[in-house]
Amino acid sequence: MGNLEFLILLLAVALRCCTRDGCASTPAAGEHPRLLVRKDGLAAFRERLTRGALPRVLADVRSQADQLLNIPAKPPSASRALSSARQVERRVILLAAAYLATADKRYANAAYEQMMGLGDFDSWVDPVHVAAAKGADLMTASACLSIGLGYDWTYDALTDQQRERLRNMLVTRGLIPYINAVEQSAWWARAYHNWNAVTNGGCAIGALAILGEDPAAEKALSLARSNIVYFWNALAADGGWNEGLAYWQYAMEHALLFAACLRNVVGTDDGVFSRPGVRQTGYFPILFTASDGNSVAFCDDGLSGAPSIPIFYLLASEFNDPAFAWQRRNFAKGAEALDLFWMPEPQPDFDPASLPKAQLFHSIGWAMMRKGPGQPDQDIYLAFKSGDLQTNHSHADLNSFVLVAFGDRLLIDPGAGAYVPGYFSPKRYQFYHASTRGHNTLLVNGQGQDSTTKGEIAEFESTPEYDWLLGRAGSCYGDALEVFDRVVVFVDHKYFVLMDDVRAPTDSEFRWLLHTRAQVAGTDWGATITGQRAALDVHVISPLPFSFDTQQGEAKDTILAVSPPLKSGSQKFIAVLYPRLRDGAQATASPSPSGVGVTVRLPSGRSDEITFVQRGGEWQPRVKLGGQRG
Repeated sequence: MGNLEFLILLLAVALRCCTRDGCASTPAAGEHPRLLVRKDGLAAFRERLTRGALPRVLADVRSQADQLLNIPAKPPSASRALSSARQVERRVILLAAAYLATADKRYANAAYEQMMGLGDFDSWVDPVHVAAAKGADLMTASACLSIGLGYDWTYDALTDQQRERLRNMLVTRGLIPYINAVEQSAWWARAYHNWNAVTNGGCAIGALAILGEDPAAEKALSLARSNIVYFWNALAADGGWNEGLAYWQYAMEHALLFAACLRNVVGTDDGVFSRPGVRQTGYFPILFTASDGNSVAFCDDGLSGAPSIPIFYLLASEFNDPAFAWQRRNFAKGAEALDLFWMPEPQPDFDPASLPKAQLFHSIGWAMMRKGPGQPDQDIYLAFKSGDLQTNHSHADLNSFVLVAFGDRLLIDPGAGAYVPGYFSPKRYQFYHASTRGHNTLLVNGQGQDSTTKGEIAEFESTPEYDWLLGRAGSCYGDALEVFDRVVVFVDHKYFVLMDDVRAPTDSEFRWLLHTRAQVAGTDWGATITGQRAALDVHVISPLPFSFDTQQGEAKDTILAVSPPLKSGSQKFIAVLYPRLRDGAQATASPSPSGVGVTVRLPSGRSDEITFVQRGGEWQPRVKLGGQRG
């Protein structure tokens, strides 16, 4: 080998070992901690926790850990096996992190007891998943992650015998079943969605903890690194995630934790943090947190509140983006152990008013538009969903939307239904929460959308005077519809005009649906929906005349339905959605004299003209604001 070739080889080896902040070599067997904090950085980690706001975070983490000191490992629940394992995971991370931060062996001892409690589980596979999982699943990942972090962070407080017990349990009940499942082509191994990120990521963290101490660790880690690429490749450059915010959170907290641990242990994150989608993905949950502080609830989203996990601090530090730290800080319900590792100090300033007022996530067919980010009591917010109905956890809800105004959620998405038997079967879309009937969209002859199809947001534009989009979903009703184009116009950031162009091959019955948990009162022009602080006036412009009825839904909601009086082969639905304070003055609306559209007269006396014209087969709005804007 010549000198040049030798230098190139040395450079290649060095680059493989380099992290963002420097260079690292794989820790030797028995060298711990290594996950997120390495042994030679432990003193600096503890010193950092004495600065700024971090002492308060540590005090909160210790307080939570103190409550677990005398709580025995919880007996597993066969009916809630995965939930039981995730509770152990939370306990172990709290206790082990508290030990790592303080060297108080009480926390290490309690963490060990919680980890050993996993041995009482009959299986590390949830009974619901046994038939399909091939030996490893989300529960396996949770158990591996628990022991991985707990073993690593409490290593120097454990006896040789305790370490051996934990390693054996991790290998025999976690890593070997994981390896076997992958080698048997388990369906989740190369899926794009949260099962990939969680199962590969969680099991890999367990492998990293004992890398060099058992041969199964190296094999499991290699498989996980190969498989999780399929998850990352599904994350487009805009950072959107089509499983919804709850499963974005579940997937990312495992996948990004794995990437961070991998970099700390072997010196590379496999390019995760250089992916454009990873750089942007924190904005996805930020922009689909509505102004009432809750997720928009599209898909099987059972979140209470907004996504706000320590991963936001990791993203903030990684990309020097204060918006991510703001999301964590603003919506956190308390400190979590992983905050100790990633919380920026000092906390960066951020003005949420600088967030986008309108944004399209083209890769998944979601969009949002709003009046005033950072001003929840004044904001008017709408989120719109299209996309691929075959995506994991999707509902049959194309061209549906939610609307929040002045802090009140006035039009809702039902979110996740109960995960009862059959909910994830071919009968899934017969369940109300997943059905078209449960969403703010359209029924044709009583039927909803075909779950094997997809729609699109064909147009999206933001201008100083209005924002608008065109959602296209006609092909999603099978043979029942030829066209279902929905145009949404946010006029002067004050109110919305919707125009639906619906065309069927035969005369059909159309039902135009809205859903709310607020009070509903019918009027001769539509309905008023009244919340705690705000109201929404729904002015029906077309069809005229129309029939209006309300029913009770199955999500503690009221369904408002507008229908033409007779069946027809084509129909235009035009409505003005005018949000206002509960005691605020109302607008009036009437058909436009200038074509397809509406004239809206505001309480100020101003008259706006919104009409719709077709260009190249697509509907586009024309907005003329009358008089002085204000």
